[in-house]
Amino acid sequence: MRETRPAAILTADAVGYSHAAETDEALALQALSSSRRLIDPLIARHGGRIFNTAGDSVLAEFRKADEAVRCGLRLQEEIRTAEDAQTLFSFRVGISFGEVVTEGDDLLGGTVNLAARLEAIAPAGGICISGAVREAVADIGDEWQDLGLRYLKNFSRPVRVFRLSPPSASSLPVVAEARKPLVIVLPFTSQGGREDDNYLSEGITEDVIAGLARFGRLAVLGAASSEAYRKRAAHLPELVRELGVDYAVSGSTRSAGNNVRLSVQLVDARSGLTLWAERYERALGDLFAVQDEISAIIVSTLAGQLEGEAAAAAARKRTENMEAYDFLLRGIHLARDLDPKAADAALLLFEKALALDPDYALALAWFALMKLRRWAWNPAAVRAEDMLAPARRALSLDPSESWCHLVFGQVTMYLGRLAEAEQHHIKAYDLNPFDAHVMALRAPLAVYLGKPEEGERWARRAMALNPRHPDWYVTNLGLALYMLGRYEEAVAAYAMVAEPQVGVLAGLAASHAQAGDEKAAIDARNRLLALTPTFSARRFVESKPFRQGNDGERLLSGLEKAGLPS
Repeated sequence: MRETRPAAILTADAVGYSHAAETDEALALQALSSSRRLIDPLIARHGGRIFNTAGDSVLAEFRKADEAVRCGLRLQEEIRTAEDAQTLFSFRVGISFGEVVTEGDDLLGGTVNLAARLEAIAPAGGICISGAVREAVADIGDEWQDLGLRYLKNFSRPVRVFRLSPPSASSLPVVAEARKPLVIVLPFTSQGGREDDNYLSEGITEDVIAGLARFGRLAVLGAASSEAYRKRAAHLPELVRELGVDYAVSGSTRSAGNNVRLSVQLVDARSGLTLWAERYERALGDLFAVQDEISAIIVSTLAGQLEGEAAAAAARKRTENMEAYDFLLRGIHLARDLDPKAADAALLLFEKALALDPDYALALAWFALMKLRRWAWNPAAVRAEDMLAPARRALSLDPSESWCHLVFGQVTMYLGRLAEAEQHHIKAYDLNPFDAHVMALRAPLAVYLGKPEEGERWARRAMALNPRHPDWYVTNLGLALYMLGRYEEAVAAYAMVAEPQVGVLAGLAASHAQAGDEKAAIDARNRLLALTPTFSARRFVESKPFRQGNDGERLLSGLEKAGLPS
């Protein structure tokens, strides 16, 4: 039977455990065990009760707030001064006070969730407490920093927060660590009686987990976490409570004659809302080919949906509580648009992310990409080094991130270093063959290398993998089709852009002119010159790094035929 009672909740989380476990799991587990041998008796001595542990975290209940605070202070002091401190993890601690709901030995409710959110914004070796804790403890001392009202994740109202930093800390930013959306891929179920259905559903589950894990902007739970829910129903509140997941992916397979049908959906684990759902049907012929094709489509689409949802969530946050990752997501969301105002706004957000974390490789890469866009619109306004330096630094900070290779490849491509650009584009694809953006940006490189047929294939493959693609996918397709001499198809591609800017209008004007539609060419030309009265067809072509001179002349011919000034 559930009961409600007041309690102080202390949450302690080991800093850097996941990274340590990836490097040396046995050593990480040994250090965590040593840390727990110190922490667990401390909690008991201060009148606390451990009611839940989740991997590297400890949740404890205290009857009084001052007991929890004294325990937190003692915990941090003993870890800091222990003789074997170098073999122990540092911990972040969050403490809240209020009503909790009992469920057996477990505790639920907003007070428990608040302790976890406070722990997330505490510095390593430090403590964050709520205003309710501060009011309940009379002699707490004056070394606590009042952070004011803070908007915390999944809390609609702001919470008064106080922070105690470790003695070694100087000036710490008043933000949480970047937190990636946490995703679980639940085991896909087989709704048919055939053995192949089981193999297919299990194989797709594994492929989707592995594919999503390639995206550095997402945190994906491994196959072990997924497998734990194969034989028992996964209820969303349970997933949130046990694993802290933000999103859940589920699906099913069913064979019908020679075809296989697959359904997949993405759900917000906290609200229960279905964010995206799709059905696929394929001929069953080659089982492994079907598995590879469907898995690739699902992964690419899901990644876009997940990042889009995370960006929307970031956009709803108050600016004063933005994390570096949230600034990155907001910027990426704006960068989908191709107009200069969106690029400038995105650039400012990437700068804010870098102000919080100067070594944030993804933010550096996107910053470089926006600089490249500025250069494309006005080469005189941006120095080559202004876009090359952040791209190079991003790559040196995280050479395992596909996007860092991709952006460096884009920058070197437009600087005319096509062989070097191709190497990094290939590396980007090898690191993440499920990222449709990587494929879409490979298309213009192929065109500039004199291989427009290959460019068309990359563009169409990207559009198939990401059906809700941004407009710049079709601009790359339009360029490939133009260079193939298929001008009417190029017009159809460029016309798909809802709000065309200079590059698209130039492509439209040249394609219409080469297709013999003089009226439409003049219309596109006039719209372009209204946006950029100083447009020069020759300067526009010279900014494109065509390896073969006659390719550039073909584009210039179409622009001049449309009546655009040289």
